[in-house]
Amino acid sequence: MRMSRRTVLASGTAFATAPLYVRPAFAATTDIIVIGAGAAGIGAARALRAKGLSVQVIEASGRIGGRVFSATTTFGVPYDVGAHWLHYAEDNPFVSYGKDNGFDLYAAPEDQVLYVGNREATDDEYDAFYDSLSAANRAMLKAGRKGKDIAAAEVIPDTGDWNMSTSFYTGAYEMAKDPADFSCADWYSSEDGTDWYCREGFGALFAHSARDVSVTLNTQAKTIRWGGTGVQVRPTPAP
Repeated sequence: MRMSRRTVLASGTAFATAPLYVRPAFAATTDIIVIGAGAAGIGAARALRAKGLSVQVIEASGRIGGRVFSATTTFGVPYDVGAHWLHYAEDNPFVSYGKDNGFDLYAAPEDQVLYVGNREATDDEYDAFYDSLSAANRAMLKAGRKGKDIAAAEVIPDTGDWNMSTSFYTGAYEMAKDPADFSCADWYSSEDGTDWYCREGFGALFAHSARDVSVTLNTQAKTIRWGGTGVQVRPTPAP
């Protein structure tokens, strides 16, 4: 017996994983300084640039992506630590971007294997885990349909022995957050569609897509001064 992710919801070699795009220090006068080169920061920079503004992104760490990060040392192959689904592949711009730029994209396998300790789960254990996941998803679905902007943890029922496994699956595995940290309304708005993976890692794909954005890495925003004409952001190299 195998679990199908779709059923549950319903009832490498190529690019460097974290390429660094270091730009010269930003100009003394720039229209906009964006702090943080995660998905929101990169998106904000593009939107502002499209309006004709000069934009510079500064990032305290040594990479682009924030919570979209592919590690290579953990298992010896690209492994997405944070965001990993290319969700709603039918309308996800990263799918077409990846295909156009030589990344190896593929549909997420439907079958998954459940282990209890060092052995595969029995049919009864699969059934129990499936029932627990179904109960969690039904509860989130009900709250999401009503537009309730509440944490998933507030509605997921107690399923006894399978609580921790269900919490991991619905939270860290599916959403890259614990159930206490994501909204039923947000979950419901993105529940549909199929999921794809990137063999080189979603983090690598995202970093590649951000090559057109001016980013200075290893640079922290030390102070932000308001008042006078404009705003001053004083950076300092990250330790």
